[in-house]
Amino acid sequence: MAVEGRTTIARHGVLRSPGPVRQALRGVAVAATVLLVSALGVGAYAAWDFARAWGDEQIALPVDGPAVDLAARDEAFTLLLVGSDECEDEYAHYFPGRCDADAASALNDVNILVHVSEQPRRVTAVTFPRDLLTPVPACTGDDGSELSPMASSQINALYARGGVPCIARTITAISGQQVDFAMAVTWGGVIEITDAIGGVEVCVGGDGIYDPDNTGLALAPGMHTLQGIWALEFLRTREGVGDGSDLARVNNQQLFMTALAQKMTSEGVVSDPVRVLSLARTIVGSVTPSENLADVTTLAQLGLALAEVPLDDVTFVRLPTFPAPTNANRVVLDEEKADALWQALDANTPFDVAQDDVTGTIEAPPDATVEPAPSTAPTTAPPAANTEETASGAQTGTRASESLCANGRG
Repeated sequence: MAVEGRTTIARHGVLRSPGPVRQALRGVAVAATVLLVSALGVGAYAAWDFARAWGDEQIALPVDGPAVDLAARDEAFTLLLVGSDECEDEYAHYFPGRCDADAASALNDVNILVHVSEQPRRVTAVTFPRDLLTPVPACTGDDGSELSPMASSQINALYARGGVPCIARTITAISGQQVDFAMAVTWGGVIEITDAIGGVEVCVGGDGIYDPDNTGLALAPGMHTLQGIWALEFLRTREGVGDGSDLARVNNQQLFMTALAQKMTSEGVVSDPVRVLSLARTIVGSVTPSENLADVTTLAQLGLALAEVPLDDVTFVRLPTFPAPTNANRVVLDEEKADALWQALDANTPFDVAQDDVTGTIEAPPDATVEPAPSTAPTTAPPAANTEETASGAQTGTRASESLCANGRG
């Protein structure tokens, strides 16, 4: 609920109560945070010409259940974010090995299911590792073709097979969660969006990140402001962090998302309408939405649904997995732990999160000071004691209010 005035974090004065547009900007910030890593940006909250920028390229998303009424502002819903490695002419020179003439089909290397609970709102972004082996249900591809089920496939091969619709079908089969909305972004889109943001400050710990063979990224221990191609390479690197696995890369991406969420929801960004409008246009011009998101009203409602979610209630987690019995370089679903996650989301029950030994101990280097960012959510009184039960067992991930360092492996 809006209040007449509230004290600023620095205690220099009183801020006006946030109106609907200001609240929508916070929602846009949270959504765009998740998006940068994979794919999205729900920035079109006010300008009618944003929807026009999408043109006719929209995703025919399969939705079997009842449509979500975002105007009600009390329903749970999900948003699938897909990041692909398509070789666009404008950016192909950045990836000479991947984007040569005989390059393989595009892959969906980032798949994030964002679950937004009913009141009280919580946002949980679940990353499905690219190396996940999973059964694939029958689906209708983005070209309208009917595709048969498969006993097993690596999940990042589904974009080339049937596009976002088939990825959505598979995510629903794994999670039991209906995919209500979707957005997709390419490498080029990530470059454009991170340039528009003006960079994200990240902490690199351990022995620094050195990945000459894959991304070319080299970062010494300490704080770094990354944007454009360098931000993308930070999100792509796996050899440079943790144990060099895809799971380590996912954890690294989540650390980036926490830093990004803190920047995007800070007063310096949210309170600057010109800056946010420019960023929103860039985001909208860089992503492909599902058909049910390609209008300003729905996007505004989506932003407002996320507007007052504090960073403590925005969580990035990794789908629970085991090493695949047939291939140590692939993973399969940990059904017991995953079921606990889906049950917590369905019941709107908080759960604990923690890093695991895939990335090892994540510590700040000696010359870097990293402290959790204060929440920017408006408050009218000290919060009441939390009497909610927490779901048993910690999920692998991080809260958006936390500040950690990437575990560079040198």
